[in-house]
Amino acid sequence: MKKILFIISTDDENQVDFAKELSKKLKQKGADTMFFFMSRGVLVAKYFDSEKSSLCSRNAEEFKLKQEDLSFVNFASQYELSRMVEEADIVIPFI
Repeated sequence: MKKILFIISTDDENQVDFAKELSKKLKQKGADTMFFFMSRGVLVAKYFDSEKSSLCSRNAEEFKLKQEDLSFVNFASQYELSRMVEEADIVIPFI
């Protein structure tokens, strides 16, 4: 099974919708997908509540997002992102 990491650093609605749809299709084909949100991407993390997802805690702080409001998302650091990249077979960025 391929592990696919989506890095979302945009809040552009079209790109976010495309990422969600692509993830859905890949999961139907047996892939394991995960998401990391950073920069403006942390603003759309709330739309991925049924996904394995993490976000940059520093960016969340900048946008005044609280962990208790996004309990389904792992608040993480760039170190955790580097670990996710390391274990992923494919990385797809949305900038």
